[in-house]
Amino acid sequence: MTSPAEAYLEFKTQQIRAEWESGDIHPALRVIVMFAALLRYRLTGRKTTLTSLLRTGDPQSPHCARPCRGADLRSNDLAHLTASEWAAQIKYAVPYLGDYSTVLLHDVGQGDHLHLQVSPTEADPRKTDTPGGVK
Repeated sequence: MTSPAEAYLEFKTQQIRAEWESGDIHPALRVIVMFAALLRYRLTGRKTTLTSLLRTGDPQSPHCARPCRGADLRSNDLAHLTASEWAAQIKYAVPYLGDYSTVLLHDVGQGDHLHLQVSPTEADPRKTDTPGGVK
C-alpha cells in the first residue's frame, strides 16, 4: 500500500490512478470519493473501485471540468439494494450545492455505477479567487 487511500480505494486502470494522483481533481471530489469508499467498506467489507474521472467533450459534464468535479465508482458488483443504501448514505451526508445531487446510482449503458459530482459553485481552496482560497 503506497497511500492511506489504497486501504479503501482501488483503480480500474493505471490511467485512472494517474488522474487521481494529478492536480486536476477538485479537492472536494477527493473527499467525497474517499468518504464513499469508507462507507462501502463499512457496508460490504470490500474496497471501492474508481472507474472513471477525467473526460473530454461535453462542457456541461463534471468529468470534463478542470479541475475535475465528477467520478464514477463501480456498483454493479453489489446487490441493487446495497448499492441504493450506499448512495442514500452519501446523499444524506454530503448535500449538493445547487439543484442536483452529489450522488446518482444509474446505468448509462455499461451497468450500474455510482456517479459522484461536486457543484461548480463548490469553492476550491487552492485558488485565490474563491471564498476560503489560498491568500
